[in-house]
Amino acid sequence: MLDGALAVYGDELKEGEEMKKFIPQTFNDLLALVLIGLIFVLWILTGCGVMDVPEVVLGATISGWTAIILFYFRKKTTESG
Repeated sequence: MLDGALAVYGDELKEGEEMKKFIPQTFNDLLALVLIGLIFVLWILTGCGVMDVPEVVLGATISGWTAIILFYFRKKTTESG
């Protein structure tokens, strides 16, 4: 199932590298993943009425979540030399 998706994007991964690509490699990656998860859970709990979070805090989480997502899904440029 994953082979077809990888073929579309032209990624040529060897066996063993396929899963390594989806595992956080650095502390920053792990921290970003945890923050995305915590913010999402906060939104769900607030929406269900379990928690009462001020709107200012929710606005801050939206901007933080967006910044993390934009950083990790940006198009990386290659250095021309």
